[in-house]
Amino acid sequence: MLIRKLRILNTIEETTIREVDFHMGANFVIDLEESEKHNKVGKTTFLKLIDVALGAKDRDFIYSDPETNSIVPQLEHFLTSNKVAIEMNICDNLESPKISHLLYVELFKKGKYRIDGEIINQSAYRENLNEIFFKNGRKAPSFRQLINSFVRISMSGDNNTFLRNIPHASKSIYRGVYNYLFSISDPAIDMERNELKKELTATENAEKQYKRIQGAQTSEEIAQIITALKNERKALQKKLDDIVSSDDFKKNREKISEVRKEYAELTNALSNVEYKRKKNKQMINEVENQSKHKVDADLT
Repeated sequence: MLIRKLRILNTIEETTIREVDFHMGANFVIDLEESEKHNKVGKTTFLKLIDVALGAKDRDFIYSDPETNSIVPQLEHFLTSNKVAIEMNICDNLESPKISHLLYVELFKKGKYRIDGEIINQSAYRENLNEIFFKNGRKAPSFRQLINSFVRISMSGDNNTFLRNIPHASKSIYRGVYNYLFSISDPAIDMERNELKKELTATENAEKQYKRIQGAQTSEEIAQIITALKNERKALQKKLDDIVSSDDFKKNREKISEVRKEYAELTNALSNVEYKRKKNKQMINEVENQSKHKVDADLT
């Protein structure tokens, strides 16, 4: 699909603020005014409008700069007070189009989205663009992931950095995008492979952790350790069976509990008797000490 025309509309007065026609080949946005700065016609804003028409999430980026955290209040007021909207006509061929669509986005807060006159939400707007531009009816790869491969690519140096155009994306997302764009594989298979790769990584990490704890290095060594533990368990069980019968132990379990309870009561009674014995002995010692004291006759 190609951009045929872009219009900036004042929906309050129902007038066209600006209309730009596109042609085949390269389209340059330049400043023709005789000024020192050459930055007064809104070239960057114009590119932002195209991005918004292509489903950019935050429309307030038109009058704000996320890097400097600053806004242009005059532009924000102008967009809101005049209920400004953009209308972009796209088609398959600029000379003799057979397929064309009209994209419409209102730039003020809570503004509406339309495709060919039908009002839809932003999510549906992107899904429709995915079908229109890439004939992709699936949610993966998304339209914004795919369109970033064609819009605002910065090719700096002879490396693959120009391919990385999706913020905070993993390699699996890039693989899905480019595999779809170049018809290499099915995105559903890419997604399934990504999930399987995650499971494989988790399993490998768990295996490494187990080997580290057990001190084993191979699966054969782990199998040998398990076999040795099973044999040791059997030997211990045999020794225990020689000492006491497990069947008799189960039958006498209630009796054992009663004996343990009786033993605890006797232990408590014995402790009480021992306490009383110590107290009595202490009292006898005190009486004996007092009996040793003699009366001083002279003092009396």
